[in-house]
Amino acid sequence: MKKGFWMIVFVFTLYTVSAQSGFGLLENSEGKVIVIPREAQFNLKIEIPEATYNSYIPSSTNELEKRLQEFQPDYQPRSVDQRPMDMQVLSDAYKPFFNAFSPMLAGISPSIFDFRETSVVPISEQFTFFVTGEKSTWPAAGGVTTITPALSWQKDRLTLTGNAIAGHYSSPFNPSPEYMVGGGLNVRYEVTDWLSAIGWGQYIHYSGQEKYNPHVILNPFYHHTAAGGAFEIKVNENFGFGVGVNYQYNPRYRKMEPQYMLYPVFKSGNVQIKMW
Repeated sequence: MKKGFWMIVFVFTLYTVSAQSGFGLLENSEGKVIVIPREAQFNLKIEIPEATYNSYIPSSTNELEKRLQEFQPDYQPRSVDQRPMDMQVLSDAYKPFFNAFSPMLAGISPSIFDFRETSVVPISEQFTFFVTGEKSTWPAAGGVTTITPALSWQKDRLTLTGNAIAGHYSSPFNPSPEYMVGGGLNVRYEVTDWLSAIGWGQYIHYSGQEKYNPHVILNPFYHHTAAGGAFEIKVNENFGFGVGVNYQYNPRYRKMEPQYMLYPVFKSGNVQIKMW
C-alpha cells in the first residue's frame, strides 16, 4: 500500500514538472515512464514593426529660426537729398572737390583737379549721343572748363557729328571769367581701309569783355573759330598719321590764317588719340 502511494506521488510530480519544463513523459510497453525533451515550437510569423524616421533638428536651430521669423529690420531708405554730398557725386572726377584738403591742394597744384570724362548713350544703330566734360589748368597761364554735348550719325563709311560747347576760361587777366558758347560740325569719310578724309568747322562767341582779352583770344590751347580739313593714313592697326590745314580766325588782324598740320594718330581698340 505504501509502495503504491509513493508511486502515485512520483508520477504526479513528474507530470507537474513536465508541464512547467521543456520535457515530456512517455510510457513504454513494460510500463516504465521515460522522460524525453519536448520538440521546440517556433513561431515563424514574426511581425516587424514599421520603421518611422523623424529628422533631427537641434533645439538651438529651432530657436534661431523662430528669432529670424520674428526679426523686423529697422531700415529707413534715404532719399538723394538726405545723403552726404560726396555720395551724390556720380563721377569720380568730382570727388576730390569734396576733400577736406582741397583748398590746400588747389593752392599747391591747381591742375590736380583736372579731368576729362565722356558719357556715351547709343540711340539707334546710326545715332549716338555723348557728352564730354573737361577741366584743364596750366599753372601761371590759366585754365578752361567746358561741357560739350554732341550727336553723331553714321552710315556705311560716312560719319557726321554736330556739337555745342559752353564754358569759361580763366587767366591772369580775368580773375572773374565770363562764359563763351559755340557750335561745330565734323565730317569723316573713309575712302579706303587705310585712307580717311575729314573736315571740321566751329564758331566760338565770347561774352562780355572776353573778346578783348588777349590772353584768351590769342591762346592756342583755347577754343577759337576755325575750319579745316585733313587726310589720315593708317599705317597699321595701332598707328597712323594725318596731314592737313586748319584756318583759324585771328582777332588781331580780323581774318582767317592757315595752320599746316602733321600729326600722329594712335589707336588701341575703340580708343583713338590724335596729337595735334
